[in-house]
Amino acid sequence: MSNSVLPDSIDFARTHLALTPSIVGPQETTTLNGHIANVGLHAAEPQIQVLVDGSFYTQEYPGIIQELDTAGFELEIGPFISGFHTILAVLNTEGDTNDINDQASVMLGVQYEEQSIVLNEFIPRPAAGFPEFVELVNIGDAAIDLLGWRVTDSHTGENYSLNSAAIDSGGYVVVAADSTLLDSVPDLVPYLVPAGGFPSLNNSGDQIRIFDPFETLIDSLEYTTAWEIIQ
Repeated sequence: MSNSVLPDSIDFARTHLALTPSIVGPQETTTLNGHIANVGLHAAEPQIQVLVDGSFYTQEYPGIIQELDTAGFELEIGPFISGFHTILAVLNTEGDTNDINDQASVMLGVQYEEQSIVLNEFIPRPAAGFPEFVELVNIGDAAIDLLGWRVTDSHTGENYSLNSAAIDSGGYVVVAADSTLLDSVPDLVPYLVPAGGFPSLNNSGDQIRIFDPFETLIDSLEYTTAWEIIQ
């Protein structure tokens, strides 16, 4: 007596899904590639449905795949707006009742435009009892979430990642070493204190840099002791 479990009559499984590349620049496309395995008992033609951030984007038919055979696919997708995007591939096949192996997702990063966020104000030599801070402004056309962005000095500042804060087009945000200035900032202006620390801006001169979540240098400024910086 056998206790083995027979394969379903029609059953397709996604075995691989990737983006090449997984991070692209603004207005660039990427290639979604993957493999499908027919693990059922009969040949059939699956449909590959692609969703971006939960919304239908496109579909593809790779043709009939014989039982125990595999097939690959490549789809050029994009361009997309800057930020993170979830790309979901779903196999839809008539008669396939095993949906456990039908889906896979990958994350796409689209870099932000240079100077979409710019440095508007900074204080490297604050008065006693006040923290160093920078003020950023969104001069782009759309709101930007600063989750994963970094404000650094001449060092990389890998721990200086910002928390989530949406800045509308034309809006401002204050990034400071501590919360001392919170009460003096307008209510509608986000005030962020990076959990990993704030760069120590040298009084003798330094560089301030703004990176998006994909390590793109968005804006930078270098100051010297010749600058008259007064809080």
